[in-house]
Amino acid sequence: MKREGKSRGKKIFPFFFLLSLFSLACSTLPSSRQATSLQNGGLSACIYFLHTDWFSFFAHPANKIIWAQADRLGNLDLDHPIFAVQGDNGCLFAVNLTPGVYRPIMASYRLFGLRIYYPFKPELEKEMEVKVQEDRFAFAGDLTIFTATEDPSMILQHVGLRLRRFWWPFHLSSVTPPVDYTHLDQTPLSEADSLRIARRVYADTLWSDAIENRLAEIGSPEAPVIKGPFWHRRQVQAVAISSFSYIPTKLRWPRKLILGGAEWVEPKDRARIAVQFLEPGMKGCQPQKILLEKMREAGSLDDAHTLFSVHVSTYVGQGVRYHNFAYPKNDLPGAEASVFVTETWLIPKGPGYYLIHYRALKADFKRFYPDFKRFVSYLYLGTQKGKKKSGF
Repeated sequence: MKREGKSRGKKIFPFFFLLSLFSLACSTLPSSRQATSLQNGGLSACIYFLHTDWFSFFAHPANKIIWAQADRLGNLDLDHPIFAVQGDNGCLFAVNLTPGVYRPIMASYRLFGLRIYYPFKPELEKEMEVKVQEDRFAFAGDLTIFTATEDPSMILQHVGLRLRRFWWPFHLSSVTPPVDYTHLDQTPLSEADSLRIARRVYADTLWSDAIENRLAEIGSPEAPVIKGPFWHRRQVQAVAISSFSYIPTKLRWPRKLILGGAEWVEPKDRARIAVQFLEPGMKGCQPQKILLEKMREAGSLDDAHTLFSVHVSTYVGQGVRYHNFAYPKNDLPGAEASVFVTETWLIPKGPGYYLIHYRALKADFKRFYPDFKRFVSYLYLGTQKGKKKSGF
């Protein structure tokens, strides 16, 4: 059965039929989160309900969303609905979808024994339309649905249904509250938040690479760092250093300038972070091919000696992790060496490249690694001056 796109605005689709889609969709979605084919893709949407009446004070995340595939004429295939429930905190995902165009049909959540439904209006369906591609995640948006129940009879009806839930514990009532307005956010920041949830949900599946690739495409944006008392909050400005910029976060390590960049040293020197940009003609600059080979050979015999993909802002590079040993200056018999773990990233840019190093004592590597990842997430490979100039 297909629904014609041209007549959708004039004809109200029977609500009872839309409800029947939920039971039908259960048999159409594969139960496994694992990818069945790399030629398929996935989609995501974050939906929240916020009631403006007197008995709801916070947003309720949706836990069910129905999707339908649209053909070239805009007709929806309702015989094969997509039932998206995998996710967290209102962000729901559907995977193993054949490439094509998809639109949301209905969203719902449970509250006090009631199932609250929202059938999407045609204009919102079109606005949240997504194109699923091979081995990629598509993002429909972050939607907040503001429902209004100003009519006293509607309020009484809802209250009665909720009381009825207590009288009949095994009966689930369904309601469709009137919608005051909706707010749709389709910015890269909201998409990045959705992808980070997807990264956690599909951490042990083949979808991990598709999620990371999409994050790299949009630059993996982070929310601006804000500081100051609550009555005078202000955005932290970027600090420019030669050929890159960074936003100061919780990392409060002393900084010193080095060739082509800077190095941050943990106060007790248990960990260090360094960023450099080297280009032909500079001291220490080596051809990328030779440097990558040296990175692969670095470390001890117990290291993996394999390169992995890394992303910084919109740039893609390669990284390696290895162990090294440092002996005391006075190498006395029986002196023990300090074991360090180093992670080096090489990010090509034009004729040159960025080198990003994170080194820490083996016992402290995991402890400070989140600080390193947070620092890199606010690193911009290029000068990005703020409103105020930052000197040294």
